[in-house]
Amino acid sequence: MRDMITIRGLIVGVLALAAGTSTVAAHSVKTRLLEIVHPWVHETTARGGDAVVSMRIRNNGKRPDRLIGATTPAATSIEIVASAPAAPAKPGATPPPSLVIPPGAIELGRSSAHLVMKGLQAPLTAYAMVPMTLRFERAGAVEIEVMVEERSTDDPHAGHK
Repeated sequence: MRDMITIRGLIVGVLALAAGTSTVAAHSVKTRLLEIVHPWVHETTARGGDAVVSMRIRNNGKRPDRLIGATTPAATSIEIVASAPAAPAKPGATPPPSLVIPPGAIELGRSSAHLVMKGLQAPLTAYAMVPMTLRFERAGAVEIEVMVEERSTDDPHAGHK
């Protein structure tokens, strides 16, 4: 009987741990037509640098929406980047002012369209949550929290601002 209670306790503990882990790793924010899934950024070591923000945006509507801007108290500004640059940007080049979110899902990340937090107010510490407001043409303002993740030692971008 005692072994049965121990096994039950172990199973309940493992399930609770697994549920807690998956909830943190898959955090999302839903609006009527959009879902912002797991917005994240790598930790940084410097103030004043830049940081790429990644996430998945699901558009459950029948029409495209458009991401037209974003703000956060953690950075001076947020730039929308349509895709990964093939070469350094030319001086005076202006970034695209918006990003089309078609019906279905779009991935934002370093190798595709993404957001860049410019002029960080302080280093981003692993496991912190950074408040951010995304502004969409149709959906309006959407408040999210961006998870700061550890930078892997295998990351080829380790040490970059």
